[in-house]
Order: sequence, then C-alpha cells, then structure tokens
Amino acid sequence: MATTPSPKRRQRRQVACLCEEIYNLKSRIRYIFQLNDIVVRPVVYALLPDKMTTTYEDLFVELQKLPELQSWNPLLVICDYEAAIKTAVENKLSNAEILGCLFHLCQAWRRHAEKLKLYNEFRVGSIQQFWRLLRVLPFIEPTKIPHYFSVILATVQTPQQQSYFDFVAYLHKYYVRGTPTKPPRFPPQQWSCSTRIVNSIHRTSNICETWHKCLNEVTRKSRGLGKTKMTDLLSKLQSEDEHTSHDADELSRNPNFKVKKSRHVKNVLKDRRLKKAVENTPTPPGVPLDDLPLLQSFVHATQ
Repeated sequence: MATTPSPKRRQRRQVACLCEEIYNLKSRIRYIFQLNDIVVRPVVYALLPDKMTTTYEDLFVELQKLPELQSWNPLLVICDYEAAIKTAVENKLSNAEILGCLFHLCQAWRRHAEKLKLYNEFRVGSIQQFWRLLRVLPFIEPTKIPHYFSVILATVQTPQQQSYFDFVAYLHKYYVRGTPTKPPRFPPQQWSCSTRIVNSIHRTSNICETWHKCLNEVTRKSRGLGKTKMTDLLSKLQSEDEHTSHDADELSRNPNFKVKKSRHVKNVLKDRRLKKAVENTPTPPGVPLDDLPLLQSFVHATQ
C-alpha cells in the first residue's frame, strides 16, 4: 500500500506513506513508508494476525492515537487489490483517494488467464497483441477506458476458444463496465495510471520491495529447520531503524544526501518516453494520437 497526495491537489513537496506486506511468516508484517519528494523511509512496522478489514482498521486507529500522527490524513493511497485493505482505508482514512498498484493489477489479470489456461496464448499464441495492448490500457484516462477496451477487443480475430470469452467477461465485470445492476469492483478510476504518470507519482508499490528482501533474510536464517524467532525479527527491524534514523539525520543536514543509488538509466528513460506518450501533445502540425495508434505508442514507450 502506498499513500501520496492526490494528483488534483498535488503540491510541490510530496508527503506520502507507502506500505507493503511480507507473507512468509505465520503472522503478516504490514509496513508503512513515508515518501518526501523522492526519498523513501520505513516509519511503521505492524505485526498483524490476519488480513481482515477490522484488523487493518484497528491498525489505523492505533496509529492515529500517536501524538505525532493525530493529524495524519493521507490524500492518496496506492495499494494492491486486496478488498480488506481497501475497505479499511475507506472507513478510517475517508479523505484518501484509493488507487491500485499497476504491478498487482497485471499480476491479477495474468493469474486469471493462467487459471483459464489461456496465458500461453498470450505469450506465444494467436492473441499476443491483445495481451500487449491490454497491459497498457491503464495508461488511458479513466473515462475513456471502456472505449479503448473495445478498441483492443476489435484487434482479436474470431473465432476464439471459450476461455478467451470467459477472460473478457471477467475483465468487463470486475474492471471495466460491471454488470447491468452493479458497477465493477475495481472501476477504471482506481487503476488508471494516466494522471499519476503525468504528475510523476508512483504507478506501483514496488519501491517498497527492497524491504521484503531485508526481512526475508530473517525467515531464511533457520534454513527451514526451525521456526522464525521473534528476537531475530526484532533485531533486524532495529537495525533497519538505525539506518533510517541515520538517513534522516543526514538529510536534515544536507537535503542532497543520497540515501541509495540512483535508478538505472534505462528505467529513467522509459519513464520519460511513457510520460511523453501519455501527455500526447505533439508539436504542430502533428496531431494527437487516438485509438489503436495511441495504444501502440504506449507499447513502444514501455519496451
């Protein structure tokens, strides 16, 4: 889960919290990060017994009892597609706009395709283009996503196997249009990344993944021969906290202090290409792209 200012109200200086979860312990660690501009630091580790909505709500309530967090009121939350965390945010952080993590979105689509035994067709079969275009659909503005989804469907030649139509029905029901009596569980407004890209806001919660690796060291320590010890876990968390405190002290003295290595140049260049494609404002006499050419420009930008 990640929180950051709403694109509509984004200020020059971002203040955000980013959260992720580590699963290979019997209890689950939900950890929250703060983002100031481009600097990310862990600020909360929460050892939770389950993934129920009430548990997440209790976590938010306890955090807001802390003197330094009594006015904590995030405007934007970026998280995975877990219903419990979404409901808890809606109930306890009512001012927050909830946006989905792009990585978890594509992961959910892929897993459903695998469940239908359709994913191999996406990789090497007759509908490879369908999958490539579907993966860039989140770069379209939310209100235009139903139309562009139809554009993608029009690229698929018929006839197709029943599993393809089942997959399309799944996307319609849960992500695009919903049913005649019920809106989609995850509407386009939640998973579209177009505004985030233009405003240089995170599309995913993957920036938190480094801490997965740090804590996984603890679970691997016993080599599967014994249980993970709470003392080992706490020792690792204390060590990470010391690093975080050191980084915070350095940043207070020197705003240009580098907490970690710069991003790979190829990723920076890819983000620039994607932002240019999403903005879609060519120099005259060029005209903005639309329909299939626009989707294809996103595909090229992400390669």
